[in-house]
Amino acid sequence: KMLGHWDDYAYYLNRADSYRNLFDSTTNFMRGKMSDGTWRTPFDPFHSNHYRPDDDFCEGTAWQWTFFVPHDGKGLIDLFGGKEAFVAKLDSLFIVSPEIHGDNPAPDITGMIGQYAHGNEPGHHTLYMYNYAGQPWKGQKRISDVLYTMYDVSPEGICGNDDTGQMSAWYVFSSLGFYPVTHGEGVYFIGTPIFKKAVVRQLTILAPNVSRENCYIQSVWVNGVSCSKNWLTHKQLFTGDVTLEFEMGPEPNESWGSAPDDCPLSMCDRLKRE
Repeated sequence: KMLGHWDDYAYYLNRADSYRNLFDSTTNFMRGKMSDGTWRTPFDPFHSNHYRPDDDFCEGTAWQWTFFVPHDGKGLIDLFGGKEAFVAKLDSLFIVSPEIHGDNPAPDITGMIGQYAHGNEPGHHTLYMYNYAGQPWKGQKRISDVLYTMYDVSPEGICGNDDTGQMSAWYVFSSLGFYPVTHGEGVYFIGTPIFKKAVVRQLTILAPNVSRENCYIQSVWVNGVSCSKNWLTHKQLFTGDVTLEFEMGPEPNESWGSAPDDCPLSMCDRLKRE
């Protein structure tokens, strides 16, 4: 788009919207399809068959890959029929059985919380998908739990293959209080910090009363200006001297970051504007 290559821009936007073709509204899962457009059967959302011809999902299950729409969370919410149904499904991800079915499951499926697999990178954005639905407080608790329970300073201090640093990068970003869900957009979804003070170049991050218990965001300020959005731009954080401050507490503030205008933009928003 920046280069004026409109045909290429339209082509790749259309490609990025193709996830809709794999969503089965009768099961509320992404599913494999045959070349004639019919669903592959039998279907088991707990099944994994690592790098075999009948494996519809690389290194994961339907439970995990159903939420892999980091660029268009609102579009995915629409497929579920609205925020209530989407959040219910996302909640279920963390409480269903962690069992994996099949004779040859992917060894990468580790760090399990229900069917959420933190040890495998395709799920790393999933904890932040609550922001799209205007319920960021649910993500804050789960992000904090992962930060405190799935990382330590031992030689085995991560719960999966670091894959050129992504397991570690998730921790670095998330411990600061934000994460780049929509890669390439220059946007960070707000999660929950764990440090009382951190400095990254000219960015100072303050959360003076943060603790394991005080994992819920009460309010956010950027250079002293209140911020109700549950996301931040790269320009906001890294233009000049910036102070990002979090007020933390032990109970969710369900009004912060919950309004429609406070939620991140999605690809479908761009399509509507154009």
